[in-house]
Amino acid sequence: MCCELGPEADATEAVFLNELGEAMVEAGKAVRVSAEEAVGTLKRYKGKPLVFSKVGGKHMESCRTQPATCLYWNMKRRGLNCLKSFRAP
Repeated sequence: MCCELGPEADATEAVFLNELGEAMVEAGKAVRVSAEEAVGTLKRYKGKPLVFSKVGGKHMESCRTQPATCLYWNMKRRGLNCLKSFRAP
């Protein structure tokens, strides 16, 4: 979705987890990678805000975002606050 909404964005890779990850791989929209490769993907865009998406109380996706084009940041700007800030210990 990020590639479609913000094709000019320099950060559009996500790490899908659990059954969402499996479904994305089965649909041909993602590739299965090791945990180390997934962490490497997130580290590649250091400095971009990190977002964890939860569906039904379960973490399903993690990505580095580009606030100007990110769906979640755009929803927040329009008053639909779906983002929570926290600081890692």
